[in-house]
Amino acid sequence: MKTTNLFVELVVVGTGATLFVVLLLFTLFGAQPWLYQWISKSDDVASIIPVLSLIYVLGIVVDKLAYRLFKNTEDHLRSNMFKVESTEPDKLKGYYDARHHLYTSPNTTAAIEAFEFGRSKIRICRGWTVNSVLIILALNFFMIFRSGWDSRISVGTIAFGLLAWGVRWSWSVATAVEFNWLNRFHNMSSETPKTNVPVPPAE
Repeated sequence: MKTTNLFVELVVVGTGATLFVVLLLFTLFGAQPWLYQWISKSDDVASIIPVLSLIYVLGIVVDKLAYRLFKNTEDHLRSNMFKVESTEPDKLKGYYDARHHLYTSPNTTAAIEAFEFGRSKIRICRGWTVNSVLIILALNFFMIFRSGWDSRISVGTIAFGLLAWGVRWSWSVATAVEFNWLNRFHNMSSETPKTNVPVPPAE
């Protein structure tokens, strides 16, 4: 994956994490002037870099958290889709063999780009599933400890609940599409892959 694409992906995920942090700060400290000043200055050119850096770092944290939370489910789906007869204890051998075949076969640049684009969508869906749950928690904490009952916060909670369901469903669809596509590519390709080319990790 190109560095620019990865950066944009982490910023997309980090934006939701930043919203969670801001809501949490308002819950802990209330409507402090320094919070309003920090938010109001976020459109200043001099403050864009540190704010973007924070969003990027939070994106990394949430991405890795989501990876760990979804890993067992993804590994189970991979082992079921890519079953192979093998004496090795690794149940994911079939999946990694298919990935290795894709990355090491000749003339597959376009296929690799399509595969990585699909992986990017999966990671964004995973990240925003976590983000949505965190934001729901932050909204409810704010309502409990700061504002009391607020219909707008209740609407926000419902909206992010629907978003959490939507991105979780999108993750399952994107994952199924990826596995089916990769399985078809592996079965249809007649090229013998090279064995000395490193393959990116499956995240």
